[in-house]
Amino acid sequence: SVVAKEIGCSITEFRPPFEKDWKFDIELLRSKVSSKTKLLVLNYPHNPTGACLTDNDMADIAELCRKYGIILIADEMYRFLRLDPSCTDASFADVYENAVALGGFSKTFASPGLRLGWVATKNTELMQKLLAYRHFTSTCTNLPCQWIASELLNKKAEIIKRNNAIVAKNAVLLKLLVEKHEDVFAYVPPKGATMAYVKLLGGKQAMSFCMDLLEHTGVLIVPSSVLENSDEYLRVGLCRESFSESIRVVDAYLSAGKK
Repeated sequence: SVVAKEIGCSITEFRPPFEKDWKFDIELLRSKVSSKTKLLVLNYPHNPTGACLTDNDMADIAELCRKYGIILIADEMYRFLRLDPSCTDASFADVYENAVALGGFSKTFASPGLRLGWVATKNTELMQKLLAYRHFTSTCTNLPCQWIASELLNKKAEIIKRNNAIVAKNAVLLKLLVEKHEDVFAYVPPKGATMAYVKLLGGKQAMSFCMDLLEHTGVLIVPSSVLENSDEYLRVGLCRESFSESIRVVDAYLSAGKK
């Protein structure tokens, strides 16, 4: 959004509310879109809430974009990471002819060090423009990274199954922590991606909570204020195998009255 604002674009934000479990609402999106809308940008499974789209949601979004001739940029970095079977694994590049889908290895394949990804679209004119831009930003793709990426793709099903299992296990641990300290937290269980968005109750500020937690325990949680959101949520990553130890430390911190 920073770049768009810098070049003079008018930005309308679309944020499904916590009170509705972060669920996508096509009517809310329709209320934000008009004939002046040129571009729609979204990510799913959603970072930071862990919300997902269904196949019907994708069809509704594609229909709305088609009606107004809108280009859709879909950040699909967490594609295939889902905890709920109702979440779609489809790509907008297959659903809408003017969609640009972004994918990569950093999230789904747990390989952020590769710095390798892709763009997919059926719009050949737009793809030519993207290729031309790429020629100005990089001369070639790192060959060793391509070799590693090829091996990851060959083991795609195995890797995704492993990563989903880690996230699912950690989501249960987080749920138990939230239920134990229900005077501190409110929680909508994530349906996908690798994180959860936990609400702080009692008017507590996320930044001060996170800084105090870090100072006393060494556990780092991302406060929502750094994500351009109101300072009342905690973005909790669920993808580390050592997550249970972090939960134990946070539980002890809260039980000791550090609230």
